[in-house]
Amino acid sequence: MDINQAFGIALRELRESRGLTQEKLSGTVTRPYISVLERGLKSPTLSLIEKLAHEMDTHPVILLLSAYTKLEGDELESLKKLIQNYVKGMK
Repeated sequence: MDINQAFGIALRELRESRGLTQEKLSGTVTRPYISVLERGLKSPTLSLIEKLAHEMDTHPVILLLSAYTKLEGDELESLKKLIQNYVKGMK
């Protein structure tokens, strides 16, 4: 699974958990474009991620973090190590 697919799954899960349809979320972009994002066919801009997160009453970092936690195997392990090293460096 690539990051676009992971983001799409995270977007759909968050949208559904908020009880929103694609139509209700389409205040920022069109419903077909939301469908494209949820299928992992395109990458959203940071600006769009921020707008979508705002519409779903969450922080953009939550949406991105949710996407990255969908990654599997080596990709997820690499992310965990990166976070651990970053946190260690902050101490």
